[in-house]
Parts: sequence; C-alpha cells; structure tokens
Amino acid sequence: KYYYILEEKWRLETNQRRRSISKGIVLMFLLLFFVLLIQFFTYWIFEPLASFLEYVLEIRLIPIIALIGLVFLFSAKNIE
Repeated sequence: KYYYILEEKWRLETNQRRRSISKGIVLMFLLLFFVLLIQFFTYWIFEPLASFLEYVLEIRLIPIIALIGLVFLFSAKNIE
C-alpha cells in the first residue's frame, strides 16, 4: 500500500514538472516573439536615419566636414 502512495506521489510530481516545462517553453517563445517584434520596429524606425547618415558621412565628404569643423573650432574669439 505504501508503494502505491509513493507511485501516485511520483506521478503527480512528474505531471507538475511536465506542465512547468511546457509553460517555460511557451514563455520562451513568447519572449522571443517580443524581441523579434522590437527588433523589427527598431529597424523600421531608425533605418532611414541610418541610411541618411551613411550617405552624408561617406569618405568623399569627410574632408569637407573636417574643414568646416576646424573653421568653427578656430573662429572662436579669444577670451581675455
């Protein structure tokens, strides 16, 4: 009789373990879905800005930007 009680307890614990594992798998896929959704919307929002910056900061435009920066840097009035 004690054996049957232990077997029933083991069966209940096994079923609870299976349920918790399946809940964990569902939660994992739900989190993965949300991460992919966030990545998609981040790309959708920031891709035009990244494309524009990539166009502006091409190698041929870097000397012009550097020259403008140096002129701005050294055009400040001296504080005396």
